[in-house]
Amino acid sequence: MTVADQVIEAVKQGQIRHFFLAGGCDGAKLGRTYYTNLAQIGPGDLQGARVLALGASEFLDLPPLPGVSLELAAIRQTPWPGATLENQAFTPAALRETRRQGRYEIVHLATHAR
Repeated sequence: MTVADQVIEAVKQGQIRHFFLAGGCDGAKLGRTYYTNLAQIGPGDLQGARVLALGASEFLDLPPLPGVSLELAAIRQTPWPGATLENQAFTPAALRETRRQGRYEIVHLATHAR
């Protein structure tokens, strides 16, 4: 059985429920380790973490992203408490106010990357 087959089987049996993916590049300068540090975080490091989930599925000048509501709903089902700002509630002012009210170890953005 290949590693891929083992992972698929573990997912089917409920032994793996979440995947942690990290992408990025620290760059060529010494001392830049943001993405390296992020990739080394494990589930135990996130005990008691709070999540700020932000998303926009409706835009004036871009195509809609119909999966955003489902994505944010799935995040609300995680064991981490936190806050969600979606569509019209996801404004720079609301983001600043939410961040002022508390610390969030996880910030999730579901929107166009522009």
